[in-house]
Amino acid sequence: MRDTTDKEPLLQIRGISKAFGSVMAVDNIDLDIREGEVFSLLGGSGSGKSTLLRMLAGFETPTSGQILLDGKDLADLPPHKRPVNMMFQSYALFPHMTVEKNVAYGLVEDRIPKSEIRDRVSEILDTVQMSEFAKRKPDQLSGGQRQRVALARSLVKMPRLLLLDEPLGALDKRLRESTQFELQRIQEKIGITFIIVTHDQEEAMSLSDRLAVMNQGRLMQIGSPTDVYENPHSRFVADFLGSCNVLDAEVTGESGSETRLRLLASGAETVLPYALDHPAGDKIQLVLRPEKLIVARREIDPGSSGTILKAEIAEIGYLGHRSILHLQMDDGTLFHAHEVSLNRRNRSPLQAGDKVNVTWDGSDVAVVSA
Repeated sequence: MRDTTDKEPLLQIRGISKAFGSVMAVDNIDLDIREGEVFSLLGGSGSGKSTLLRMLAGFETPTSGQILLDGKDLADLPPHKRPVNMMFQSYALFPHMTVEKNVAYGLVEDRIPKSEIRDRVSEILDTVQMSEFAKRKPDQLSGGQRQRVALARSLVKMPRLLLLDEPLGALDKRLRESTQFELQRIQEKIGITFIIVTHDQEEAMSLSDRLAVMNQGRLMQIGSPTDVYENPHSRFVADFLGSCNVLDAEVTGESGSETRLRLLASGAETVLPYALDHPAGDKIQLVLRPEKLIVARREIDPGSSGTILKAEIAEIGYLGHRSILHLQMDDGTLFHAHEVSLNRRNRSPLQAGDKVNVTWDGSDVAVVSA
């Protein structure tokens, strides 16, 4: 993830909406995407992310609003006239053509001189590390190799903007993880702005300089992966971008830069090491990520939160690199926590049925409205 705040907007989306009959698929979106960044549109099925991408590509016409690229309105330009290219999830490679002919296809259609086509295809195949496979056909390649060929074909025309629709969706989990780093390397070398549509939270966070979470055609939150994950603005974003525990609480007062709260389920007092824009009596929700919880059989330091809750471990799910603890709190609520698997011989010092203490650092708590 890079800091792109000093970059100028390449793409400006102003009041874009798209209706299909009475259904508003994209609802009055404003968004700036910066030169050279990787930006992800993240959302579930029906969130509007793919419809927005198709409007950028020119495959759908907005009901209202503007799409400005380099300050120019794209509204009247058909897809093939836009300085935009799109890489589809299916890759859509021509099975009867070799790798180099697949990559060259768009340049041939544009009647680029043969010598220039040869040089550009050679350069882009070298960039995606597919030069040695230039004479092969798609059915002789692995899934990851076909993905790189599709990427090369999308990049060889050097578009101002590359749209990627679920680019890693056809790959298995292990290959997706390695290919994420390849995409980052290629994008940094080429410098073209990427807009990625995905439903995969981990993919969006690992690839993106910034991301936008979408729901029912609207932008719920925009920011860096770290900011959106650590400081969700709503319960929806907190739930969608990773797992979380949510505690209902009431503001009881402030003291200097601290905010005092009462947890409604247990009645326990807790402290946040920062002030909130909420008066005493307001109901709020606290968001705690599972990896932020401290769980132990022994007595533990409550730290800045000043809170220790009692619980019993209901069950443990072992995932190799970490274990998921399902906790039954004494107040009746259910929590889940993550424990990193550090010791190969003793995979978890905690066992199902153990009585434990649970706490957290107040600075790790995000606050959303109840």
